[in-house]
Amino acid sequence: MTKHLSIDNANILDTSAEVLDNGGIIVYPTDTLYGFGVDARNKDGIDKINKIKGRNSPMSVIAADFEQLLSWTLISDVEIDLVNENIGDKTTFILPAVEGIIHGSILGPDNTIGVRIPTHQFGPDLVAKIGYPITSVSYTPLRAHETRHELVCRLLLEK
Repeated sequence: MTKHLSIDNANILDTSAEVLDNGGIIVYPTDTLYGFGVDARNKDGIDKINKIKGRNSPMSVIAADFEQLLSWTLISDVEIDLVNENIGDKTTFILPAVEGIIHGSILGPDNTIGVRIPTHQFGPDLVAKIGYPITSVSYTPLRAHETRHELVCRLLLEK
């Protein structure tokens, strides 16, 4: 089932959480464009994104805040200071991951995790609500005369 909700919808976080909890994909606004999001622990959801994107590689995730980022990573005090000084500003940090925080198929080399805290509040607000990381994978370009909604429907139906 496909749902199309405006970011201004009062139930957007609850509906998005429900979709993610049931293994679905959301398309959500980020600092730059839109992203595909799934529960970063859910292999089936990750596989859906890989099929849509035609790839199989590490994926970044979104954290709600600095404390959550720290709870998902294994970094030194010096690295903590460096991350804290550069948080936001469309930066993705590649850091050693706590085991089991995301599915192993989207880890980078040496069990690393790419983590962002976007300044657009939708992603961080959603992750704060659900308590687990969601993927942050760039939205696929549209075909000529195709709306974003039509793209998502087409890609999900092609699976």
